[in-house]
Amino acid sequence: MKTFSSETATNFLYITCVLLALLIPNTDGRRGRRRKFKRGYLSNRPNIIFIMADDLDVTLGSPDVMRKTNVLLRQQGVTFKNAFTTSPLCCPSRSSILTGRYTHNHHVHSNNKNCSGPGWINKEEKETMGVFMQQAGYQTAYFGKYLNNYDGGRVPPGWDHWNALRGNSRFYNYTLNINGKLKRHNHEYKKDYFTNVITDQSMDYFTKHSLKANDKPLFMVVSHSAPHGPEDGAPHHYDKFPDAKAPRHPNYNFTSLDKHWIIRNTPPLNNVTSQFTDVLHRKRLITLLALDDAIENLFIMLMKTGQLHNTYVFFSSDHGYHLGQFNQVKGKSQPYESDIRIPLYMRGPKIPKGEVREEIALNIDLAPTFLDIAGAKPNKIMDGTSLMDVAVGTIYNSINGRVMKPIWKDSFLVERGKLKPVGLNETKSQEVDTLMFPSLRKIQKLCLKYGYPKPPCTPEKKIVCYSSGDQIYVQKCSVEVSETERCSCTRDEKTEKTLSEAEENRVKSLLKQLEQQFERLKRRIKRHGLRYFKNILKSKQELLQPAVKGQPLNLTTSAKQKINLINQTLATISQKRKLEMLLDKQIERKLQELEYWQKQREKLTKNRNIKKKLEKRLTQKIYKEEQFNLLIKENDDSTVNNSTTTSSCICEKKQKIKKERKKSSKKRRGYKMNCFSMSKKHWKTPPYWTGPEFVACTNTANSTYWCLRTINSTHNFLYCEYWTGFVEYFDMQTDPYQLYNKADNMTADFQKELSSQLQYMRKCRGAKECFLKASQSFSVRRDMLRKWRRYERKKRHGIFVRGPFIRDSTASREGARKIKTSKS
Repeated sequence: MKTFSSETATNFLYITCVLLALLIPNTDGRRGRRRKFKRGYLSNRPNIIFIMADDLDVTLGSPDVMRKTNVLLRQQGVTFKNAFTTSPLCCPSRSSILTGRYTHNHHVHSNNKNCSGPGWINKEEKETMGVFMQQAGYQTAYFGKYLNNYDGGRVPPGWDHWNALRGNSRFYNYTLNINGKLKRHNHEYKKDYFTNVITDQSMDYFTKHSLKANDKPLFMVVSHSAPHGPEDGAPHHYDKFPDAKAPRHPNYNFTSLDKHWIIRNTPPLNNVTSQFTDVLHRKRLITLLALDDAIENLFIMLMKTGQLHNTYVFFSSDHGYHLGQFNQVKGKSQPYESDIRIPLYMRGPKIPKGEVREEIALNIDLAPTFLDIAGAKPNKIMDGTSLMDVAVGTIYNSINGRVMKPIWKDSFLVERGKLKPVGLNETKSQEVDTLMFPSLRKIQKLCLKYGYPKPPCTPEKKIVCYSSGDQIYVQKCSVEVSETERCSCTRDEKTEKTLSEAEENRVKSLLKQLEQQFERLKRRIKRHGLRYFKNILKSKQELLQPAVKGQPLNLTTSAKQKINLINQTLATISQKRKLEMLLDKQIERKLQELEYWQKQREKLTKNRNIKKKLEKRLTQKIYKEEQFNLLIKENDDSTVNNSTTTSSCICEKKQKIKKERKKSSKKRRGYKMNCFSMSKKHWKTPPYWTGPEFVACTNTANSTYWCLRTINSTHNFLYCEYWTGFVEYFDMQTDPYQLYNKADNMTADFQKELSSQLQYMRKCRGAKECFLKASQSFSVRRDMLRKWRRYERKKRHGIFVRGPFIRDSTASREGARKIKTSKS
């Protein structure tokens, strides 16, 4: 047997200790890194700046005008070609960005009271990326727009410096909450233009932080209003893009009858609305030029402070935008490419320059990415995954020296609205029009008025109130009136007579009041207006016109006397000028008074027209009443049978007329649609709207849908299910503009598989469940999830390393050789 000496034993112990010391940090890479950061190595970690636009589209090509941003971010970093939002609406999308969660997990479904409401404040706001970045050892700062209904009354947790906009997007006349103190800004460009204000404030904060002897790196969010309405550009950009027009893609002003009911009921664009889309597109582009300058100034600041090499910069938007697509004048919130595609650029250490990534990137992936850069493990509640592996592009296996691409998802969920209200599962798609979704106050008033009637509908109930959690819903009941009630006109006659008498008295009193007003106006104009201002214009011309040589002045006696007095008493020219100015002021005042009286006369003519209309209306009412009374007399003289039939006919006619009136009024108001009115006074800054006034209805509050979007080497499609039961399917490989709904051409098995995947995504929680690759069965999907979890575990233990990080070993040399060959 061989014997070991004491020297060999000590050498053996020394080697084992060294090996253990080397292996321990590798087996727990993230914890080891966090320990180092706690020991004073925080300054080695990079800063993170996230710049966010509002309503910035990709399909319309608006980011192309931001040339400086394209040079600084796209050419010097990575562009995510397939970047999407999971909810194309302002507040739900921003809540997803802040929390890294889908809408069905953070429960912010709209821009109304649900946005920044008590539910959000008490729970989800305490679990945003600001809180987690603070826990990771970063100093945090927020500048700009927060949430649509943020009232400025609090500073949310997780932010060391808070400088947020109160309410929705604005460029002038807004209020900022600066660390708990409200500051009002007015309408002066140099002091108050929102894009410049928050950029300057964020730059000052970053420079002060970099100059301090501070171990903490900085995480900063700069959230802009551009290009959201009211679309106020900087004054020196007003004349830009004079020939700009909204892109005329194949889906522009395309009438599509195979889509959901909002698109089906949207009328085609006319000359006025198409012209409006062009003006709005131009104004949006003008606002982006100021944002482009702001991003350039931010990069100059990073170079001056020497932090450019140690800072990650992200640029994105909350969602996209449409202008004229499928006849919709403007807006968002649709599940189509124009609304869900967003720009996403990333630049920083180890990020390759000028590369484009084809992998899917979501707004819920941003928060986990920031935490990954910070060296912290993303929270389990987050549904997104870090984009760092995709951005770097290659993963290096430190054990066998193999280079591989990261395992990544190819499907995600797009959702808007919330689950069906309780008790509405039985409603068919045809009955959707009977449902009402007004504000909560109106619903509560309605339900209180009728005593909160519960379903089902009965002939006695006009409405039915449903409740699910805190929300209350109302459904109209179509009450069928019996023949006896329909044909009994005695009660109706009395009520109609009393109503007509009351209306007649009201009209007569109005006519009396108008006549009194006419008399007063006539007297005032006779006394003061016409007599007093008869020769004002003549006297002004005579006083101000110079005298012609050889001809005396044709002045009145009073005017001559005034001029003689002036020549006698005043010797100097300056005094004469002063007197002339005084005379001019007097004349201006008198002219203003004259204009006032002219307006009064116009009022008189208008009131006369109103009087004529009222008289016509009264005469028509009286004539109808007389005709109705004659019919009743004729029925009384005839037999009983004949009387019942004629009275029933009269009742039925009256009910038909009432129904037609209701329908026409609903059409005029744009019933159940979110409408906007456009006038010449809408925009306060150039370029102005010079066309006629119009009203357009573009969306509705009760549009609830869930969509599955898949992009991989074999498939590129969008599958949507609306809560009414309507289904849409678009194959983007053959139909990139989503012109035709091919849901009818799907096989039953394929639709069943897509529907099951969609139901799975609607309930997913956390990155492990929400990480989805399209597959034919759930068993294959489970195997894929196991692979992804194994991949994440190896990355956490330091076996998988991002980028061309090479160890000094034979395996690493082989890996390096493979990297070189792959690059060449």
